[in-house]
Amino acid sequence: MNKEKPLISVIVPVYKVEQYLHRCVDSILAQTYTNLEIILIDDGSPDRSGEICDEYAAKDSRIRVIHQENAGVSAARNAGLDACTGDYLTFLDSDDYLDDTLFDACVIEIRKHTPDLIDYGFRFVDANGAQKRTQMHTLPKHTPIYRSEIKARILPQLIHTKAMDSDFPGAWITNKLFLSDYVKLYHIRFDPQIRLWEDGIFTIEYMQYVNVMVCLDKVCYNYRDTVNSLSMRYDPDLYLYAIRIYEKYRAIYADAFDFENDVASNYRFELAHGIIMRTMSFLSNNVITKRETRALITQMLCNPVFARYLTGMMHRNPVISFVQALLHIGCPRLAAELYLLYRILIEWKHRW
Repeated sequence: MNKEKPLISVIVPVYKVEQYLHRCVDSILAQTYTNLEIILIDDGSPDRSGEICDEYAAKDSRIRVIHQENAGVSAARNAGLDACTGDYLTFLDSDDYLDDTLFDACVIEIRKHTPDLIDYGFRFVDANGAQKRTQMHTLPKHTPIYRSEIKARILPQLIHTKAMDSDFPGAWITNKLFLSDYVKLYHIRFDPQIRLWEDGIFTIEYMQYVNVMVCLDKVCYNYRDTVNSLSMRYDPDLYLYAIRIYEKYRAIYADAFDFENDVASNYRFELAHGIIMRTMSFLSNNVITKRETRALITQMLCNPVFARYLTGMMHRNPVISFVQALLHIGCPRLAAELYLLYRILIEWKHRW
């Protein structure tokens, strides 16, 4: 690797984003650091996104376009990982965009410290690009953070065996620069079967190999928070993704961390309870019917792993405690009915 001028691969999965794609790609081309490899993966877009990608590739030799049948964001990112040749790599979602000095700032740290991971802040913007809020943790900036500190301070928060605090950098992939050698050597990839939180698994799997990381004091990634339809986020398999993700955390780090402590047990409860409450919010917003909601919550509570998450730590709320008691005696259907009653009580309380 040429530390003075490393090649940075930018992997952009593209699907049905012609409204935002120009802003996304233009933000890469506007980077003040120019030794870039830009890989656009057209994931079978039904709109003009694929054509727009080809138009950019015809104008700039740094851009490569991969066209594939629609297989989801994880498969698209994996195609980019298989194709990239850079010394470092990062991911950019095709409706988001970058500040133009990001990679210059990263290369300064590469020349100084040769880190395995670089982390930077991001801002939430609306559909028009107006800032809503920013997110930046309090880890030391422009200073190497070594493996011992990563294991003591960062990993326990990422895998939820330690309570989160302002040190928590988050498991998102889009505000990070990864060392390509590690991704290729350990064949770290996205699971195409998981359609939510897939980036968390990638980051946490990668983190086990990080010896040195550096954090920038810059907010450089612009996340377009445009999800205005609950139906866009509804997925009946959400609870299965959550189980698969957390169990993968446990499999990777079982020998290093205590997954049965109070913090981990509380996290599993909040995860399971949160998924049920989110499912009921779809009912409240007329995304799914009451019958569908009842069936889905019953299905969740009949899953022994999910039920164990929900009952691992007793809750002070009497309704939730009763739900837990019903699960302990093997009555998931009654527990589901009680959850639906709980929703009615909450809505009644808010109304009054």
